[in-house]
Amino acid sequence: MCSLSIHIPDPVLTTIRMNQEEAQAFANQMIALALYREKNVPLEICAQIAGMSSEEFSIFLMPDMFNAEEIVSEVSATMAMEGMPLTEKDKEMLRDLHSGKVTGDGLRQRIVASTMEKAAG
Repeated sequence: MCSLSIHIPDPVLTTIRMNQEEAQAFANQMIALALYREKNVPLEICAQIAGMSSEEFSIFLMPDMFNAEEIVSEVSATMAMEGMPLTEKDKEMLRDLHSGKVTGDGLRQRIVASTMEKAAG
């Protein structure tokens, strides 16, 4: 495995409000993104480099393709055609996923917890 090292002056980290770990994660994500876009490296490998699951990396790529409202609109229309319209809570969860406020795994946990609460009560 190859390991790269970059040097970022402390004043820069202070300016961008990142600690060393956050800067490393950001660098890994940007390298993965560039490899995916420019060198056609498979999504699964880029996800590994970014420290994400394939699902999370796919979602990470979405902001470049669609804004949150376009995604909500598309998913909402698809679900409505299937007879399963989205609630406002569902739409808010999609927005949270798009913005990075929650990961795919985190969203899945929220949905499971909500389903368990409904079943119990």
